[in-house]
Amino acid sequence: MKHYIIGIAILLVMLLLPDAIMAKEKTTLYLFFGNGCPHCADAKAYLASIQNEYPEMEVIGYEVFDDDANVNLWQSVKKALQSDSQGVPFIVIGERYLTGFAEYRKADITAALDYYRKHPTEYIDIVAAVKDGKFDDKQETGATKTPEVHPVKMNEWKRNQWKKIPIYGGLLIFTGIIYWYIDRKIKR
Repeated sequence: MKHYIIGIAILLVMLLLPDAIMAKEKTTLYLFFGNGCPHCADAKAYLASIQNEYPEMEVIGYEVFDDDANVNLWQSVKKALQSDSQGVPFIVIGERYLTGFAEYRKADITAALDYYRKHPTEYIDIVAAVKDGKFDDKQETGATKTPEVHPVKMNEWKRNQWKKIPIYGGLLIFTGIIYWYIDRKIKR
């Protein structure tokens, strides 16, 4: 009987922690933004609000108003994507890019994320390819390896994941109490 309870407890933990058990494909969303830009702040807030809905989304930000290295990366990425856009926020998801942020952009962002969720083999990280100097069309884009860029830690938004710890911990403690109670009853 004791082995069944341990097995059930392990199964419960495995069912309750699927993110820790099953690796998911990562989709990196790059956000080129400027400090003080209100549309950039709105984009950051929106991305934070959908983080739980898209746990595979990793957000990497590059501030371009005050950082020349980040501007150079932004320009190289725009060349690789054949974009003549000048505004921020400039959002890149795979081979798709968006300029600016307003209410209608929310649907564009989720559509791109949903597309790559359904078609993960079609996801190509253009920004990483440009940064590593591996973009196929280097002569046309002028892409070079740029290790000096300064990404901003955007995945601090995943702090919402920490909110799940009390729930999982509580369930684990509850399972332990049940195990202890049943074990005590069996020993009597």
